[in-house]
Amino acid sequence: MKILYVIHDFLPRHRAGVQIYVSRLAKAIQSRGHRAWIFYTREDPLMPAYNLSWSKYQGLNLAGVQRPWVSSFEKTWHDTRMNEVFIRVLDRVKPELVHIHHLQHHSMGYVKIARSRHVPVVITLHDYYMLCPSPTGGQLFNYTGKACPGPTLDACATCLSGSPGSQGSLFSVLASKFFGLAEKVSFGVWPEIIERGPLKKLTFTMRKQVITSRRLADVTQKQVYSRMTGARAAVRNASILIAPSRHMKRKAINMKLVRARRILQMPYGFPVVSERMSRQVQAGGELKILFIGTYTRYKAPHILVEAANRLAHPRLKIRMFGNQRVDPGYVMELESKKKGNPGIEILGELKSAREVYKAMAWADLLVVPSTWEENWPLVIGEAFSSGLPVAASNIGGLRELLKNGRYGPLFRPGSATHLAATLKSFLDHPEKISRLSSNLPMPLSITRDCTDHLNLYRRLISRHANC
Repeated sequence: MKILYVIHDFLPRHRAGVQIYVSRLAKAIQSRGHRAWIFYTREDPLMPAYNLSWSKYQGLNLAGVQRPWVSSFEKTWHDTRMNEVFIRVLDRVKPELVHIHHLQHHSMGYVKIARSRHVPVVITLHDYYMLCPSPTGGQLFNYTGKACPGPTLDACATCLSGSPGSQGSLFSVLASKFFGLAEKVSFGVWPEIIERGPLKKLTFTMRKQVITSRRLADVTQKQVYSRMTGARAAVRNASILIAPSRHMKRKAINMKLVRARRILQMPYGFPVVSERMSRQVQAGGELKILFIGTYTRYKAPHILVEAANRLAHPRLKIRMFGNQRVDPGYVMELESKKKGNPGIEILGELKSAREVYKAMAWADLLVVPSTWEENWPLVIGEAFSSGLPVAASNIGGLRELLKNGRYGPLFRPGSATHLAATLKSFLDHPEKISRLSSNLPMPLSITRDCTDHLNLYRRLISRHANC
């Protein structure tokens, strides 16, 4: 079989849960004698928009397209030029099935294009992107910093028009005009010119400002309706949807995105760890806390910092790992909050599975303080694999993964006070660590996950061949 995977960003530049999972699944697929391609968007400040290049990464075939710096809300979900690039990829790869893992920075039109060629399409819902029209992600997390109960025309138009970056600074507007003009008249020559000399750093700064502060003022309810309609059309045209968690499956059904018979629950698979570590904290010893995730407000590592500051306990040690480039302002805020607390380390992202498991070998407890309704965070499966207990916000798929507290304590989302009380309970009763560690389930293996996906692919390809 030839499978084309579609995803926003990819390794090694962008390392997050979805990218790691798709890489593992594609490698497992190829180990069975099949062929896999990854079609992803990239962010290179010195490349013209829509530039398509082919490469390899750790044995995987990659097709990377330079994402455009959008000038309108419509282009965040429907882009005719991205559709044209997708057609070029289909022409070269000739896949028997397309598996979409994320359409952020792509175009909803991909699904209809693939189906017009009688190619089955699978969509995995890793977050709420098919429901949430925010161009910065799919967390159902509004600009005021609160979880959104669900999309409505009025609420979405207000959120999109009222977000802090929606009006755009004069700098970002001028930068936007400059790049738009340059890409129209230079035919890709200007990046080579600007790459030389001191303009390179300024160019990168301007590019980042444009994408993070893009003017999206006055988004109307009509525009939001078009986006919702486009997303639902993509879902209708898909052959089947996959939800990694029961929570995500229920959410998609309850919000009328998809009918129950057209969505499967298939949990993520993980590499098999040869030996689980036993966890034991001595009375009076250090309690070592770990956070792994992107430094963003909805992942909420600031809640962990605030909880640690409330405790101010000399035996509490915290190491935080994450991508510091996504929101540098938020990282500065974290650094400011942790001042005066030498027990907190704010570190960069972990670059490999080996580094992740090394960090987990150091820790006694993983904390997942997210304030958005998480789906199925890979870091929890990795913690289960290594025998590391987890404490998490009592929200979304986190509650499901921890079996309502059976596999680890749940605390109120956004409450530093409640998290501090949770951490204090482990300081006072360290024997709870070993008890939780010995009770953790072993997650599904990537080998079994690969088998399940291949069986699904075969059924869909056979069904379409007989139509």
